[in-house]
Amino acid sequence: MQGSKTQKTATDADAASIAQLPSDVLAVILLRLPASDLRRVRRVCKEWRDIISDPSFIDAHQVHGPRAPTHTIVFYPGRRPADGAHESLNGGGFLFDEQWRVTARFTVDESAEMIGTCRGLLCFRVSAHGVIKVVEPFTGESVSLPLPPTANAKTCSIAAYCFGFDLATRRYKVVHARCFRREG
Repeated sequence: MQGSKTQKTATDADAASIAQLPSDVLAVILLRLPASDLRRVRRVCKEWRDIISDPSFIDAHQVHGPRAPTHTIVFYPGRRPADGAHESLNGGGFLFDEQWRVTARFTVDESAEMIGTCRGLLCFRVSAHGVIKVVEPFTGESVSLPLPPTANAKTCSIAAYCFGFDLATRRYKVVHARCFRREG
């Protein structure tokens, strides 16, 4: 029984020591963690969440963070019943780590179509809401962008879109090739 009391005291002392670390030192330590662990540890406290969510930390993690084998994304689109007999089903997916463990799950609207992935982000066209949605699957955070005015989901294929990262500007880009309807 005495050993567990000593262990608890050591853990409390460790926690107190970590709490006294300057934010920049804590950020350097957190940079060493893989993205899948960052998703979990961002729940430890507000300070850790703020550090991990900071755009400069995210940029630094992409450049200097650990290089694990790539993750695998399995995406299944939603569907709308043709006959109206059944309810619509949302789409979704799973993100697997290098040991094929599920590290994240996500759901998307039934009308969501995957445009692509880039540097861990997922990009969807959600026609029912008239938006392009970029999702960070580990944190669940997302941003919605309006569809271009010339983009009609009924006449414009998902192949008219591309999602990527511009190294020169360090910005993500969604490119849309204008669709022309053939008159026949």
